[in-house]
Amino acid sequence: MLKKLFEKYRGIMFQFSRFVGIGFLNTGVDFSVINLLIAFTGITAGWRLSILNSVSFVIAILHSFLWNKFWAFGRSDEGPVKSLARVSAAGLVGALAVLAALYGAGKQLSAAYFLITIFALFVLEVVLWYSFKIKTSSGSASAEQFSLFVLVSIVGTVINSGIVGLVTGFIPPMFDLNPKIWANMAKILATGIALVWNFIGYKVFVFKK
Repeated sequence: MLKKLFEKYRGIMFQFSRFVGIGFLNTGVDFSVINLLIAFTGITAGWRLSILNSVSFVIAILHSFLWNKFWAFGRSDEGPVKSLARVSAAGLVGALAVLAALYGAGKQLSAAYFLITIFALFVLEVVLWYSFKIKTSSGSASAEQFSLFVLVSIVGTVINSGIVGLVTGFIPPMFDLNPKIWANMAKILATGIALVWNFIGYKVFVFKK
C-alpha cells in the first residue's frame, strides 16, 4: 500500500522536497535583504516594515524563478539519494543564511554585516548551481509563464507582507524580544504560510506539465 502510494506520488514528493530546499535559499535571501534594509532605515514595525518586507520578498521571489524552473519543477532524473543530498545542501546553505541574519538582528549589527552575508550567500548558491549540474535546456521561460509566476508570487507577497504588518503592528514584542527579533519572528510565520501558497500556485498554474 505504502509502496504504491510512494510510486504514485514520488514525482510530486521530489518536487516538493526540492521546492522546500529552494524555499530555504529564498528565505536566506529574504531575511538577509530585509535585515539589510532594517539596518539602513531603522524601521522595525508597522506598514513601513511591510514596504521593506515587500521589497525583500519580491527579490527572493525573482531569485526563486530560475531555481524552481530548472530544478524543482524542471528535473525528473534525480534518484532519492541524490535528491535528498541536494535538498539537504540547499537547505543547509539557506538555513545558515537565515541564522546569520537572525544573529545580526539580535546583535543589532550594521548594514555592512548584512552586505557580507548576502555576498557569501551568492557565492555559495553559484557553487550549488554548478555542483547540482542543473541544465537550462528544458526551455526558456515564456512571457505567459513568467506572468503567471509573478501573479502567484504577488499574492504570496500580499500574504507574507500582510502577516508581517499585522503581527508587528498589533502585537507588541513578547518574551522580552527586541523589536528587530520580533519582526523576524513575524517573518518566519509569514514565510511558512506563503511557502504553501506558492508551491500550490507554481505547481498548478505556472510549471504544469
